[in-house]
Amino acid sequence: MGWLKGYTLTVWKTIDDMKNFRNTGPHKEAMRNVKRLTSRYKTFNWETESVPGWEEATEQLIKIEFVELS
Repeated sequence: MGWLKGYTLTVWKTIDDMKNFRNTGPHKEAMRNVKRLTSRYKTFNWETESVPGWEEATEQLIKIEFVELS
């Protein structure tokens, strides 16, 4: 099997809504186990007036450095 990449793009009405999702439930549990899936990842957020498409999100993601897990 070759290396795989996965991407998600989520949109939230408020930063508090995003933090609530990020810090609770299934997402919190998944992040506890992220080292089993990858040795590095990228994450970022930004505020915009409209829902971004994949092209715009990819342009932003390219600018972000990987977080290396030890």
